[in-house]
Amino acid sequence: MMDKSSFEIRILPLYKRVYAMCLAVIGDSNEAGDAVQETFAILWERRNELDQVDSAEAYVRSIAKNVCIRRLKFKSRHGRIEDMMETNDADYHNHLVDTRSELIYLRGLIDRLPEMQRRVMTLSVFGACSNAEIEQITGESADNVRQLLSRARKKIKELYKKNQHS
Repeated sequence: MMDKSSFEIRILPLYKRVYAMCLAVIGDSNEAGDAVQETFAILWERRNELDQVDSAEAYVRSIAKNVCIRRLKFKSRHGRIEDMMETNDADYHNHLVDTRSELIYLRGLIDRLPEMQRRVMTLSVFGACSNAEIEQITGESADNVRQLLSRARKKIKELYKKNQHS
């Protein structure tokens, strides 16, 4: 079990990287801060598992990505996306709404993929993970990650074209 001192030495230094990743995924500094807090609360609760993790950073990033994705799903289901975008500039606001709508649409297409394709695509698109990071998180080989991403992209293109013609 990881004690407080070990947690502070091994896990807390990852805070800035986790915040940057959450901000990139969620797009709102307040929501990203909340996601980081939730991530570190989960990590503290799971501190007894952390000594057995090969890559603490990959494990932390994986938890943070899942927290961010869960938060984005919640926001999209409950129609509170506007709460994330407080601004007076109408053009900027409309751009953000369009961007969020596109992300929600993409998320819907990704959700229709088979489980492993969905997982690697989510890590790639929403988590901004490299293939090597996806390998670490999923335990899949480099070739399998490339193949899963390629198939996922192909299927998303097919779904997109099909939905455009409907």
